[in-house]
Amino acid sequence: MAEEFKPTIHRIYETVAFDPERGTYRAVVIRVEYPKGRYHDIYVPADEYDPNKVPEYVKQWLERYGKWAGKTIEL
Repeated sequence: MAEEFKPTIHRIYETVAFDPERGTYRAVVIRVEYPKGRYHDIYVPADEYDPNKVPEYVKQWLERYGKWAGKTIEL
């Protein structure tokens, strides 16, 4: 049985991001490895970011998008 890989946070930093609907904004980027060897950036608006909620941000991302990370689909 394969061991389940848990997400690993590799880096957290602040940057400037662009969203067509809201324009340019300051964001905090959480770089996560999931599954092993694949890296994803989670953007959180800087004015909404709380360092104590980092695990929650990662969990929300996994629930929405994580099931597709690293998957191959048949077309």
